[in-house]
Amino acid sequence: MTAVMNPPLATAGLPPLLPPPSASPRHVLRWTREEFMNVHSLLTSRGRRVELIRGEVWDLGPMNTPHAVGLTRTRRYLDRTFTGLDVRVQVPLDVSDDSLPLPDFAVVPLVSDDYLSAHPTGRVASLVVEVADSSLNTDLTIKAELYATGGVQEYWVLDVENRILHVLRDPGTVVANGTAYRSQQLLGPDDTVCPLAAPDRTVKVADLLP
Repeated sequence: MTAVMNPPLATAGLPPLLPPPSASPRHVLRWTREEFMNVHSLLTSRGRRVELIRGEVWDLGPMNTPHAVGLTRTRRYLDRTFTGLDVRVQVPLDVSDDSLPLPDFAVVPLVSDDYLSAHPTGRVASLVVEVADSSLNTDLTIKAELYATGGVQEYWVLDVENRILHVLRDPGTVVANGTAYRSQQLLGPDDTVCPLAAPDRTVKVADLLP
């Protein structure tokens, strides 16, 4: 997911929104989950896409064309594959007390109220997917650790610039290369993959890429 810094929003009494870690200021003010939820509707009503990551509110900016095409193609595949589940697009996933990321896709069970009463948790997600360009490092480190420790069994990162699909599985406490997934595969355009939750549905990586 592309992450950039937008102009600050005047929200009296609350910490500022932040860009991704590489551009973070030296002094970081932490948000509580309650503070984040109190202003989330205000921010989204002004066209801001924001997520809470380890107590920091990251302000997500507009996406470029390759990212948008990767999103479109990945959604087509997920919608065809997970017909009995809910494919949620860029909405919060509850992974910890101080984090509510907005993954590009989270495949979760269907519920009658469409999660009006509470966001789905990582432990019920069959698959989480991020489409990455400038956010690749964050998606493979901070986001990967959050999803793994939050109970997400399978996590894909579609690297549209380098044309690679990272397939991360088997979450645990053993951290390797900045993630908490024990199984990590790098697949090129000519490779295929089947989700753990739909082993009979194969996709060629090239079909997801722009």
